[in-house]
Amino acid sequence: MTVVVDASVVVAALVDAGPTGSWAESVLASGPLAAPHLMPVEVANVLRRAALSRELTSDAASLAHHDLTSLRVELFPYDGFARRGCRPGRDAGCDTRHPRRETPSCHRTAL
Repeated sequence: MTVVVDASVVVAALVDAGPTGSWAESVLASGPLAAPHLMPVEVANVLRRAALSRELTSDAASLAHHDLTSLRVELFPYDGFARRGCRPGRDAGCDTRHPRRETPSCHRTAL
């Protein structure tokens, strides 16, 4: 089964040395990956900002970016996610039947 990931999971896998990072690494290793097409840009922006704020060294950010570019993930245009109900302004991207869900329903869509 294909696992759909977003930038937060990828960032955690690349730079978090704690339990969240370990969990994220296991998600990335669990099967074929898919993501919205802007995911690499979002991750690169987080890494850049973390380096500028000195939360990460520039070397660590560079290594994480290299790993990002080596990640095997199939990228899908946002349009496909939008048609599945993830529209800001309507329901903030979440399944309104389950308002306490932490993850938008579109991130769990089987491909």
